[in-house]
Amino acid sequence: MVDIQIPQIGESITTVFIARWIKQAGEFIQEGESLLEIDSDKASMEVPSPTSGKVVEVLFEDGDEVAVGAVIARIDASATAAAPAAAPAISSVKQETTGEVRAGPAARQAASVVGVSLEKVAGTGPRGRITTSDVQTASQPAPAPVAKPCARPAPMVDTGVLVEREKMTPLRRTIARRLVEAQQTAAMLTTFNEVDMTRIMALRKSYQDRFVKKNGFKLGFMSFFVKAA
Repeated sequence: MVDIQIPQIGESITTVFIARWIKQAGEFIQEGESLLEIDSDKASMEVPSPTSGKVVEVLFEDGDEVAVGAVIARIDASATAAAPAAAPAISSVKQETTGEVRAGPAARQAASVVGVSLEKVAGTGPRGRITTSDVQTASQPAPAPVAKPCARPAPMVDTGVLVEREKMTPLRRTIARRLVEAQQTAAMLTTFNEVDMTRIMALRKSYQDRFVKKNGFKLGFMSFFVKAA
């Protein structure tokens, strides 16, 4: 008997959630074939089987939180895969598969008059024989679909009937926790400072030509901001 444990998938991860079992108890599994899928705080992954055998016991269900290293299933490595079922014997009696259309002279004449192909007519007579009434029914145009009145949307009533609750995956739960921590620790504000730049713009304009001639590039406002700071 081989015990299947939750593998170590990260230094900071101590527990995982069982997303779904790919193999159930009583099923045969090959070595390297995926046994289940687990979710962690960082990613989802499939756990392969270390051996071939029969899954005899599943200790946890979908959605359970399990510690890393815990035994989650047991596989009987001595079991062998069941032999495939024998194919049924082929009957020596061959069925009649001729494509001949079963219709009498009257039905054929009616089909030629109304212009209906007998191959597209479903026969209701004995042994699927096409009758004259079948031809007449096939020649009639299909009734137009009746337009259904547009249903009015149901009012949004908070009765709890339309609410479906599901467990958050570890990854979603970590994202939500990080967003809340950011709102609680970071300063959510913006400041505005207005400055009269009239004299700075005039000073920049008076020195611009000489500055460009001497340095090869224009004089920007960042130098004034740095000087002021």
